[in-house]
Amino acid sequence: MAQQYKFVFTAEQAASEGVTDHKKLPKLIRKARNLVKAPSKVGAVGRASSGRFYLGVNVEFKGLLPHFSIHAEQFLIANLALNSEPKLTHLAVSDNGTVFQDPCYDCTHFLKEINNAHQIEILIKNAHGRDGSFKSLESHMPDEFGSESILSAEPSLLLMERDNCLALIDEDSAAGGISSNADLCSFLKLEALKAANKSYAPYRKCPSGVALFCEGEVYAGWYIETVDRTISLGPVQAALVDFIARGEGKGFDKITGAVLVEKKDAKVGQEDTARKLLEKIAAPNCDFKVFHCQEERKDWITGAVLVEKKDAKEGQEGKLLEKIAAPNCDFKVSHCDEELKDWITGAVLVEKKDAMVGQEGKLLEEIAAPNCDFKVSHCDEELKDWIKL
Repeated sequence: MAQQYKFVFTAEQAASEGVTDHKKLPKLIRKARNLVKAPSKVGAVGRASSGRFYLGVNVEFKGLLPHFSIHAEQFLIANLALNSEPKLTHLAVSDNGTVFQDPCYDCTHFLKEINNAHQIEILIKNAHGRDGSFKSLESHMPDEFGSESILSAEPSLLLMERDNCLALIDEDSAAGGISSNADLCSFLKLEALKAANKSYAPYRKCPSGVALFCEGEVYAGWYIETVDRTISLGPVQAALVDFIARGEGKGFDKITGAVLVEKKDAKVGQEDTARKLLEKIAAPNCDFKVFHCQEERKDWITGAVLVEKKDAKEGQEGKLLEKIAAPNCDFKVSHCDEELKDWITGAVLVEKKDAMVGQEGKLLEEIAAPNCDFKVSHCDEELKDWIKL
């Protein structure tokens, strides 16, 4: 069963399917499209910098508007994020298994949020082409409309490890739990908070996370936004990517619990959208709870000193304290050198001749003067049996 619903392939597993490099990505597209449950079957296959291969599928929700759906490319990006992959190197997308086209406008926005976006290679192949060719995402969207022109000079981009430093608000900590099971609610709440701390929301600063419960398993996901608010992926949809990828074919109607964690005053709230989606697809008795979080207060840091080598190859003086410390934090940097120990010109070691752990080593050769005269003398325990009463 697990092999039937496989969304991640190691390099060895991909090779067994005939995919030995990025040019062979089409060989996995059939597997991706076979996993689609929607009428239109769009599959995506991507190669990550780790050498692993990932599948993405489009997901549609009956009775809901198209903006609730998940595009295949969005699914694949969320799949990468859930598996802590830092980079996507190659991508192939097809709705028929033969023709491979550019990502749609919406999905191009998502791809542009990845830290190596300009290096991502997209497979282009028409119905008559034998192998097709790869072209860079940069050439597909040359206007550079993306995170590079919006974020700061040192952005933390999509797929990069992040911690939003969120903590639950005390007033919510004692809130009622999922019906008759407070322990489960507390666990889901913590899992949703973990997801929210990984959320990618650099533009509107409204991170959020969702944890779903189904037959003893927890599935989590987090909000992923683009520069265009209308093209973002909600936390429930991201959690459903985890559910589909690891749920081995279970139906959404098996989901019996869900928790959303988001900021109380979020500019872009997720509660209404999450509730509407879960009411439509989850079990009729699915218990949905919302808890609020806030950034941890660190403005009590009013002073800090960094000591490092003046010519350090990787200096540690950065801007982190400007973001988390008090506005008036006094930050100083001092430089240091290795201690000069070549003034040591002589040394004597005394130890037992048959010592189980001898101390005669090479440390002095590394730190003392080149002409240091080092001697070793051996000793025994003093004989004290000459003491007589």
